[in-house]
Amino acid sequence: MSLWHPNLKLLLDFHGSTGAGDSFIGAFLSQIVDDQSVLEDEERLRKVLRFSNVCGAITTTKKGAIPALPSDSEALCFLGL
Repeated sequence: MSLWHPNLKLLLDFHGSTGAGDSFIGAFLSQIVDDQSVLEDEERLRKVLRFSNVCGAITTTKKGAIPALPSDSEALCFLGL
């Protein structure tokens, strides 16, 4: 089993993991709060999880917890959307 994925993006400006988990959970919950049916649709759930992962990753590139939380537009920009 390989942990490498050809589409993997690495963020080089790591400043710490403070707030990354909170950012992930907040992004995840914000995406499912209005429509929990996403949990039963693998394709939609994968998109939500990818968005949440990006939010957590972006948080590690900035200092602090609250100031490091990305906006929706910042995460979507990172995803190329």
